[in-house]
Amino acid sequence: MGVASLVQWSNASLLLADVAFGRGELTASREHLERARQRLEVAAGQALVADRAQRRLAIVHERLGAIAGVENRLDDAIASYQRSLALHGAVPAPDPDAYGLSLIRLGRMEQVRGEVDRARDHYRQA
Repeated sequence: MGVASLVQWSNASLLLADVAFGRGELTASREHLERARQRLEVAAGQALVADRAQRRLAIVHERLGAIAGVENRLDDAIASYQRSLALHGAVPAPDPDAYGLSLIRLGRMEQVRGEVDRARDHYRQA
């Protein structure tokens, strides 16, 4: 499978994950996201599509964090949001909306965990 195809198939997996999440099918959503993650990690190593793949990979991790949050797996959610932020920060000109969403969701998980000061810092950064 070509590198561009990897990114295209990962986009399809992201869409399927969104549909499954909307239906409350968290396991199916996670499976689609994991398929997208695997493809994007391969594509991110290729110069031709590295930035695009990394941006999509950041979205995958943000959505994995959302699933973990719904399942009350706070540590996993926080780790996913932190990974998303690291990936956003590694590309030139990160998408400010996507970056801000990850900051807000990270802050929310920290707030639920009782880390109010950390949450407040992330809310301010968003």
